Amino acid sequence: MDSDSYVNNVKRGDTLTVMISKESYDKKIAKTKSLSFTDETVNYHLINICGLKHKNIELLSTEDCKNAKKRNSVFNTLFFSAIGIGFLYFQWKF
Repeated sequence: MDSDSYVNNVKRGDTLTVMISKESYDKKIAKTKSLSFTDETVNYHLINICGLKHKNIELLSTEDCKNAKKRNSVFNTLFFSAIGIGFLYFQWKF
């Protein structure tokens, strides 16, 4: 959905449904699961939104979130692999 459609459909006072992961809900809201070290130290106060709906209109789909997460994962893997290979190369070269 584009921003113009959002502005035309959602009015002040409307109810939006925010979807988050079950893991985030269990750990950060219900507090029924214990937090990992990473959960406690890296952005504990933030909860990622996995979807957003207004009535029957999907403003942000869960598939979009999954695809973005997958792209970030691939980028991070390639980025840190390149740094590691560069580090090894310079260790060997000098």
